Formats: sequence, C-alpha cells, structure tokens
Amino acid sequence: MWTVQILCTLCERPARLSKLKWRIPAASKKALSASLRSLELKRLVLNHDLSTSVLHVEYELAGSVRESSTLC
Repeated sequence: MWTVQILCTLCERPARLSKLKWRIPAASKKALSASLRSLELKRLVLNHDLSTSVLHVEYELAGSVRESSTLC
C-alpha cells in the first residue's frame, strides 16, 4: 500500500526507516517494514547495513530502478 510513497521518497535520497516514517506519517513502522521487505525481494530497493555499535540500516533505490524510473 505504501510502495509508491516509499519509492518517491527514496528517489530523493537514501533513507533510514525512521526518515521514511517521518516522510510518510500515516504509515506504521510495521507497514513500512513489510513494504520495504517486499521491495527488496523484488530487487527494487537495496538495504545497506551501516551498523557500527548501533543498528543503522539505510534503504535506497536499486540502480536499475533509478535509471529507468519516471518517478525520479
């Protein structure tokens, strides 16, 4: 349900889940997480684990999506 909003947000720049939640306030974190997992499985979104001592995961559009997308 939140796929288009997530893709539009990620067109601007990579984002963490908390930033996506801030940009899409009507969506719950659970719904955003489920949508992100689905987009990852479809290879539309990449998940980068940037953890050091604290969990830090950032999401971005896959290169092929960014190049061929009319969203961006």
